[in-house]
Amino acid sequence: MRQRLRQPESALQPAGTLVAQAVVGAAFLRRQRVSRNPMIDLGLFRTRRFNVPLFIDALATFALVGFNLFSWQFMQLVLGLDPFEAALWSLPTFLVMPLGITLATVLAPRVGKPNVIAAGLLVATLGFVVLALIRGDSGVVHLAAGLTVASLGIAAVSAVVTEVILSAAPPERAGAASALAETSAEFGGALGIAVLGSIGTVVYRAQMAADAPATLTSGQLEAASDTLGGALGTAAKLPPETAEAARDAAFDAFARETRIAAVASAVLMAGGALLITTLLRSTRTPSAVPSGAHEAAPQGSEGRGSDDQQSSGITPAPS
Repeated sequence: MRQRLRQPESALQPAGTLVAQAVVGAAFLRRQRVSRNPMIDLGLFRTRRFNVPLFIDALATFALVGFNLFSWQFMQLVLGLDPFEAALWSLPTFLVMPLGITLATVLAPRVGKPNVIAAGLLVATLGFVVLALIRGDSGVVHLAAGLTVASLGIAAVSAVVTEVILSAAPPERAGAASALAETSAEFGGALGIAVLGSIGTVVYRAQMAADAPATLTSGQLEAASDTLGGALGTAAKLPPETAEAARDAAFDAFARETRIAAVASAVLMAGGALLITTLLRSTRTPSAVPSGAHEAAPQGSEGRGSDDQQSSGITPAPS
């Protein structure tokens, strides 16, 4: 009876938290709109030269950090590696990041920063496509190779996208723009863990309910369907044949949720590349700039905007 009485309260608590957060957020945004010296200049979000790179920044960390939730569990629980071995196999993903940053820095002045961002997103897409092919019996090389390629592409994106964000903001707002860039990356990572983790949990539980051995009791099935660790703990208490069947079902279910997370990440990376590529259609090339246009440009905020547009390689589309 006590549990039944507590269930409505626990169900209402998340909804109440969301409502409270929405109210506080709305009050904060209203304050920022009327303040003479706002913490966040909401006017920055009116230009796609600022909000699109900011979105791409969040998108990249969404995919990379969110998918890492699965990769570490896959290495240790599915492949049976100890934490030290898993860390060693993860080293290539970190070692290629300086390489991606260096390549992006070198190529950006030659081909343009938006082109580098799009290329990095496509490389990350390729890495997640490789990860989308993983199975329960796939080796650690398969997982490490896909993660390494994805990390290389996202490192290239991260090296350039912050500069594009800063170049879209007026000089007096550079500090706020930098803070927003950092916040967007942190928010993207947290959101990736929450969203991809939630999707993976739903997939895992649904497949375990369908594929788990029929001899499991309701309590054992609930524990095995909760998490992969729970499934392995339950299997350790079962007879050998049933335990092996339960482990195989859990490994296959976790591999499936890992594939779905990889597919979602690949789609997001490809969509981000398409967004940047579409934005490039409105890029002003040097040959398209009329002679004497720079001399005729005013020296006020419009002049600064023109410089920022050229440094980022992106200009707003004509209205």
